[in-house]
Amino acid sequence: MSGIPLRRIDLLNGDNFRDIGGYGASYGVTSFGAIYRSADISKLQEGDLPSLFALNIQTIIDLRSDDVREEHPDPLSLLNIREYHALPVNGGGRIAVDENDMMDSYFEMIDEPVSAARIFRALINGEKPLLIHCTAGKDRTGVFVALLLLANGVDQVDVSADYYLSLPLLKRTRDETLKSYPDFPRAVLYPSPDFFPKFLELFFAKYRSMDNYFNFIGLNKVERESLANLLGTQERSYGAILFKDGKALIEKMGLGHVSLPKGHMEAIDEDLWATIHRELKEELSIDRSSYRFLDDERYPIVYSPREGHIKRVEFAVAEVNGDIDLTCDQEEVVEARFLPYEEALKALTFQSDKNALSWAFRKIKGRGS
Repeated sequence: MSGIPLRRIDLLNGDNFRDIGGYGASYGVTSFGAIYRSADISKLQEGDLPSLFALNIQTIIDLRSDDVREEHPDPLSLLNIREYHALPVNGGGRIAVDENDMMDSYFEMIDEPVSAARIFRALINGEKPLLIHCTAGKDRTGVFVALLLLANGVDQVDVSADYYLSLPLLKRTRDETLKSYPDFPRAVLYPSPDFFPKFLELFFAKYRSMDNYFNFIGLNKVERESLANLLGTQERSYGAILFKDGKALIEKMGLGHVSLPKGHMEAIDEDLWATIHRELKEELSIDRSSYRFLDDERYPIVYSPREGHIKRVEFAVAEVNGDIDLTCDQEEVVEARFLPYEEALKALTFQSDKNALSWAFRKIKGRGS
């Protein structure tokens, strides 16, 4: 039926392509249209494009090894992808010889902190909708998606069911593999029903909780909170880091924190730039004729403002090119000031805003301002 989200997306030249939305989570239900998983997409052709364009995928995380990726590259020129991350897993996605070895390979992937943290940070920060894939979409993709689902409070029964859904969706890949490699380990292609529940049992015996695991691989508190809500309601805001005579504009909000000007995109906004113009006008009475953007580049930050919600904010850099008289909307903003960079940096409450300001300041300095 039209309008009903689909778990599985049929492609002419790709297997195991599906949405991980629709699972019961700690905050309700995981969102459709946020993160997709799949097998190899290197063979996608023109006939697959209508289905893929309808998904509006912005980011691809490719877990395949360097040599496989170079031999069979993703068709990025066909897909208009904004971000592409080549992130091979620890162990290179080696082919296990049996189920015990497959279990070992899963822990090889997730126990190595540097590569595992890179993958989870890409999942957090990549613009959504996002696709994560490997060759079959069962093992490398399967284990990292499983941990993401667990982080969002999805029950272990559903997590295992999502893992085993790869089996019927990989028939074509499996048939081609056995035709080319008759001795390919059957246990890898047909894991037993108790294999993944056993993996989860061993995982929690080792790490006790998802928060412990994410702390082990080096993710900070904001990153851990973001992962725990990454599949929740997706929120978007846009803002401007505004400079005047080398000073940066900061706001003291009614809730007490000091921030950078930003706001949610509304239905009346034609695009993100319209959102920024409207927010500056509504919050601070700054007319769009009094500033100019340096370029189209934007700095994203991602965090969870509350349970079940994940928020992505993108900041552009602008310079004041005329006189302005700041008049705050007292309902949200109680004070706004232009401060020298170091003072503004110290005044901001959140580290993510400090990082955005540092990025913007480097851009301004690079322009000789």
